[in-house]
Amino acid sequence: MDRDVLRLLGERLLPMGFERSAPTRFLLRSQPVSFEVHLHKFSFGNTFRVHSRICLPGESNEDRHVLNGPSSFDGWGRQRWWWITVRSFCFDFGESAASRAKSADQMHQYIRRVLLPWFWKWNDVQKLAAHKNSPLGASQKAFLRRLPS
Repeated sequence: MDRDVLRLLGERLLPMGFERSAPTRFLLRSQPVSFEVHLHKFSFGNTFRVHSRICLPGESNEDRHVLNGPSSFDGWGRQRWWWITVRSFCFDFGESAASRAKSADQMHQYIRRVLLPWFWKWNDVQKLAAHKNSPLGASQKAFLRRLPS
């Protein structure tokens, strides 16, 4: 069942430029940094968490586990005005094809509405390397500063 959700999500992400880089990872290539979405299927139920990260060229497999971007926190988020916690997205799925499609649609909406704007905000190498709120660590920032302009 979860493979169906991942396949459906992949079909929705393909027109946006994403490619499936691993069974639970989708990559949007850009230069010089890329953006990765990692999906975690919980063992206790039929639901996912969506993680993200900025990828640098030449990263090792060990670096792939550093999730430096936003996470869905199971779809829960805070409203701006009242700071009330609400569930904005639901990635749960059941046995029906409709529920699997709904889960894929919700993850697609989360990626489109939340993750992509975050990624485009940080797609500027100078800003990513120098900004005090950059999601990258010091060694990653130093690596970016060494890249040719």
